[in-house]
Amino acid sequence: MKDTRLSRPLLSLALLLISTLACNLPAIRPKVDLETTQTITALETIVAGTMQVGGDGQPDQPPKSPPPDTHVPTDTPHPTILHEMQPEEPVALLSSLTDLSSLPLADEHRAIGDSFILNLYERPFTAGGMDYLPHLDIVYAELGLSAPWIYVVIYLEDAPPDDAIATYGVEIDLDLDGCGDWLIMAALPLASEWTTDGVRAQHDVNDDVGGLTPLRPDAPNPALDGYDERVFDHGLGPDPDAAWARRDPEHLERIQLAFKYELIDSDAAFLWGAWTDADVKKPLWFDYNDHFTIEQAGDPAITSEYYPLKALAWIDNTCRWAFGFTPIGNEPGLCGSTTLPTPEPDMGYLVCVLRVCTCQPACPPRAEPCTPCELP
Repeated sequence: MKDTRLSRPLLSLALLLISTLACNLPAIRPKVDLETTQTITALETIVAGTMQVGGDGQPDQPPKSPPPDTHVPTDTPHPTILHEMQPEEPVALLSSLTDLSSLPLADEHRAIGDSFILNLYERPFTAGGMDYLPHLDIVYAELGLSAPWIYVVIYLEDAPPDDAIATYGVEIDLDLDGCGDWLIMAALPLASEWTTDGVRAQHDVNDDVGGLTPLRPDAPNPALDGYDERVFDHGLGPDPDAAWARRDPEHLERIQLAFKYELIDSDAAFLWGAWTDADVKKPLWFDYNDHFTIEQAGDPAITSEYYPLKALAWIDNTCRWAFGFTPIGNEPGLCGSTTLPTPEPDMGYLVCVLRVCTCQPACPPRAEPCTPCELP
């Protein structure tokens, strides 16, 4: 091996001599000005601190260990996020839906109401052992608008443990075609104060959420990239105030989300549904029944040949309900869309949730039995 201890000083000396000669020749002027020097310095800094990153935001390879005499800083600097406004108390909750609770069948390690074919999941259980996770079990959800915020409140069967690794959120279909357009998810808030920590808003730019047949399973296709644009990430993005989350200060079993109406282009009418997810958490894989086969996903129905849950566990979601319009019943993913009766003019169905009854245009299939009522 050649001794580089001598070659490096000689190279430096040669470069110095060339630079000196260039400066003394009248027809030659050094072209390295201050701006170029700063650019080179910046590039050196970027190259030194950059490593290859994969599509999921994790390094493809672990960083190499620094030499023993290299100083490694103990704290990584984070950008300072300055907030100008934050949500207040959720009000004007004008749209609501009911979801089936798995608590009555929890001791039997099974669930009903799950439909892999319809992208409708009732899976608040661990994989394999089918242990019940009440902090992932959605029983009710509300959504409303109080400018400039849209509020979503997710009611759970039980309060999440403080150390739960779980996310809670809402999926929004602006086109009413069954294909989600926005997914806003928040890691379990640690307090009852509004925070942007752990909150992400993702958008489907190329309209491939749902694959070829929205909500229905397609053969797994690696070309599908689901929610491929991260617009908001822990306060980072064009608007640092775009999305927030907290626990309800008075009801720890309720998770509250708030995001700016303009984030979804202030769309006047849309479908929405709630999610919990404590295991998969891959927006790029939506819809999940286009990424997994039923054999891979498993099934919570004890009579199914695919029982128990496997790769698709620790999650729950709801059917979708309307905001800003009265559904006619054939909207994809709509609560009750598969068995929706046609009510008489100005008539709806009395939906009772948590002992509170309201007259709704349709009777969700997961709600308590509905009786006819006159719409307001």
